[in-house]
Formats: sequence, structure tokens, C-alpha cells
Amino acid sequence: MIELILMLVLIATLSVLAATSYQDANAISHADLAVLKSCTRQAQIRAMSDIDSANWNIQVNNNTITICRSSDVIRTVELSDYNATIGMGFSALGVPRNITGTFPFTVNSVTGYFE
Repeated sequence: MIELILMLVLIATLSVLAATSYQDANAISHADLAVLKSCTRQAQIRAMSDIDSANWNIQVNNNTITICRSSDVIRTVELSDYNATIGMGFSALGVPRNITGTFPFTVNSVTGYFE
């Protein structure tokens, strides 16, 4: 009986070690992804509710998200572990434009919907 319990503990320990060693090091955490999507939606909504020449955009550099209106910084948010250099602007209709880098989610180029 003791041998069976020891084998189950050993198998569970090896399973945990194997699972943690195969995680993708470049994967974005769920919390950072939710914050990034939220900030991107905020910039998009602000672009749709402002004048055409407002030039709303979002930039991500060194774990920091910056939402800007033209060159004015409106909001800055810190990410926990996502470090990339990406950016996106929005037209007055909310359509993404001037995308730099690769976002960790899909943005529909016609509707601006985030998947």
C-alpha cells in the first residue's frame, strides 16, 4: 500500500515538473493580455468619439502601455511581464492603421474587432 502511495506522489511530482518545463517562454500572461486588449479598445473608442484629426494611438514599450492623443499622453499602464515594441493608431471610424510590431491578438482590419 505504501509503495502505491509513493508511486502516485512520484508520478504527480514528475507531471508537475514536466508541465512547467514545457511552457512557452514568449507567451503573454492572461492578465497582461486582458490589460492590453482593454487599453487598445479604450484608444479605439476615444478615436471614434473624437474629431477626425485627433490621431489616437496606443504604444507598448518596455512593459508600459501608453495611450496618446496626437502627442499628448492620456494614460500609462504598466504590464507585469509582457515586453514588446508594438503600436497602433485608429481612424475616426475605429479602423486600425499604422500597425507596428505583432500584437498578441488578431485585429480585424475592416471592423477593428479584437479576437
